[in-house]
Amino acid sequence: MGNRNSAQVRHFRKKKQDNCTIKNTYKFIDGRKYFKNKEWIYPLPVDEEECDRSQLQHFLFHHIWEENFSSPVKQILENGGKVLDVSCGPGAWLMEMATVYGQTQFVGVDLIPTFPTEIKPQNLKFKQFDVLNGLPFNDNEFDLVCIQNSSLCFTETQWKEIVIPEMVRVTKPNGWVELMDVEFNIQNLPKNFEPLYDGCK
Repeated sequence: MGNRNSAQVRHFRKKKQDNCTIKNTYKFIDGRKYFKNKEWIYPLPVDEEECDRSQLQHFLFHHIWEENFSSPVKQILENGGKVLDVSCGPGAWLMEMATVYGQTQFVGVDLIPTFPTEIKPQNLKFKQFDVLNGLPFNDNEFDLVCIQNSSLCFTETQWKEIVIPEMVRVTKPNGWVELMDVEFNIQNLPKNFEPLYDGCK
């Protein structure tokens, strides 16, 4: 599934920075901690309460679907592959996957370091990195590249010109890119709620 890099993506890859140089700035609103960065539009808090909500959401989705992925990669994972989770958050999905598939190497990247730094499986690594500067990996490196619940993190242009092309770039030929998110289109909305819903778009 790997591809050639566009000029736009190559431009962003040149801007890669060392993990240690990322400066996180935060603001507090009504006692909740939010990430403040002009390039990122992420509207949700980045505090412990949000990490708990994200982990609960992971376990709820796993319970509903009875699996952690949709791509036909189970045999690759059992034999030892390489998996990347982009915008991994607190890393609940990766922690579970790395525990179940001990032969496979897992990597999670996120700009905001809410992931565990010490207690984690040996086959799991986390990197603090801004995906908008390009992913810090070689072309055709991963068997499976995932991104979950991140539709609010990027603009449409960022998705089209940076995030998805970068995910494809680091995926091996015949590998899999998996995007999973919730549907924000509310079906069968009562008529008296339509103005409110339209105003939130």
